[in-house]
Amino acid sequence: MAEPQQDQSNVAPATEPRPAARPAPASGGRWLLAFGTAGAVLVLTAAAIVLLGARPTPEALRYIPGDVAIVAELRMDLPGDQFQKIGNLLAHFPGFKDQSTLPAKIDEALGRIVTSTTKGAVDYATQLQPWLAGPVFAGARAGDVSGASRDFLVVATTDGKVTCDAIFKGATATTETYRGVAVEMAAATAAGTEACALDGRYGLIGSIAMVHAGLDAHADHTGIDTQSTYRTARESIAADQLVSVYAGRDAMSGFGAVPSTLGLTPLASDAIGAAISRLPAWTMVALHAEDDGVVLDVVTAAVPAASGGTGSPRPTLPPGSASRIAPLLPADTLAFAELHGAGIAAGNGLAALRTDPTFSGPLSQVDGALTILGGADQLVGWVDDLGIVVVPDGSTVAGGVILMAADDATASAKADQIRGVLSVAGLSGGFTTHDTTVNGTTVTTVDLGDVSTLLQSAGTGLDVPSGHLVLSLAAHGSAVIIGSETFAGRILQEQTAGALADQASYRHALDKVAAKNVGQLYLGATAALSLAENAMPGTQRPQFEDSVKPYVEPFDVILATVSMDNGAVRFRLVATVK
Repeated sequence: MAEPQQDQSNVAPATEPRPAARPAPASGGRWLLAFGTAGAVLVLTAAAIVLLGARPTPEALRYIPGDVAIVAELRMDLPGDQFQKIGNLLAHFPGFKDQSTLPAKIDEALGRIVTSTTKGAVDYATQLQPWLAGPVFAGARAGDVSGASRDFLVVATTDGKVTCDAIFKGATATTETYRGVAVEMAAATAAGTEACALDGRYGLIGSIAMVHAGLDAHADHTGIDTQSTYRTARESIAADQLVSVYAGRDAMSGFGAVPSTLGLTPLASDAIGAAISRLPAWTMVALHAEDDGVVLDVVTAAVPAASGGTGSPRPTLPPGSASRIAPLLPADTLAFAELHGAGIAAGNGLAALRTDPTFSGPLSQVDGALTILGGADQLVGWVDDLGIVVVPDGSTVAGGVILMAADDATASAKADQIRGVLSVAGLSGGFTTHDTTVNGTTVTTVDLGDVSTLLQSAGTGLDVPSGHLVLSLAAHGSAVIIGSETFAGRILQEQTAGALADQASYRHALDKVAAKNVGQLYLGATAALSLAENAMPGTQRPQFEDSVKPYVEPFDVILATVSMDNGAVRFRLVATVK
């Protein structure tokens, strides 16, 4: 570590002899001097912005060939702020309070994981850690998905002391020189020839073809780092990541051309190629640490618009917005999933399926069964947001759905429509209903009897297991609540602890994702742990208390959101600790 430099800002400068006065330059010379100085300042400032603001490219990345389809990155060197943030995060867990011994404790934990995973065949400290002294990248070309070819390359930043002997484990190897670098090759197998090369601190491991391609990419400056698609994807995530994985659509075209080795028909091969063509140009997955949590990002380029189809254009999904459902949920909500624009999404999906011969037949049966509710489009088209919610109910859980309408009148009308249909059906089916009032809202509970009998009488032709079905229905503001009677009561009762949306833990997690989104997924880790502990048999509790609970108890909230920007998609998940 470099010695700290003494702060000279308050030290008086030494007295220097004053230089002799020089003649003032001519007027034109003064302007030329001023413009020259200003120009130099501008050039230096621009250079500083470029050099200091640019994201540095790890040298190991320059060895990954530019035509690979997938690139994975592992940063065991904990770049940038990740060392400090990992330390602050691990301090919430047993055994990591003392930050002064953090590196040793991380190495010890990794050693245990490697020993356990490999059953003692690999020693982390002597065999693996020397290869993890900096960024590690792995690249793979789109080849034979059967695994017969091995078009992969791993490039590790080593400690400068490793040898390829550890890779071949004493097996006989031959050596060649390629691009001025010694390349060791193991005996050829059905999967190809495995090779290892050390170019200074950088170790290249993979098939001989890929090791050659990696050395070519570095020498000729044609690596994946020069590809604009990869650079754009890499810049879409935060600078300091622990793990990242990139997938490029164009480089995946080979996946649709080779699967004949698996016995797939040409039609299946064409289907794979067509599916790849509908993928976004790139997808990037990345994981980084925060002081009080971990963040997973999945980011894509703009998703290609669907082509083909007939009929009137379908409505587009609404832009991201804040949740209207979270303010309705109790503070101890266990989990909920929310989708904005659910009615539009369902309508568009049904329209697409009706044009597909594979689904048009079964879907027509479902459409026929839904005619009593006005048809599928009328049934779902009014729904702005859909929420699937699970709340604690003593030692068990209760669940249901919340459908958000555009306004209170629509919600009330739709609830009345569903009540009317159930009443008519009840006259012939023997259903029983009763009304209760919860916090000023009427809740209608319907005993629908055996669910399999109900679906068969509706003519759906669906074969489902038998089971007793009781549903409660209520309209509260612009929300239609459907679920068990306990669920409806939990949503409608006065929330003494406040709503989920008001909880500091939920708001804190929401700040780390996207408050305005098209959907979210929430799990209350504290509530889930309490529920699991209460449901656990007494014989298992001692081991749980000793070996599991201390490591899961610090977690507070797990929250994921999906947001879109001009067709590009960002999924972000955060797991926070208390």
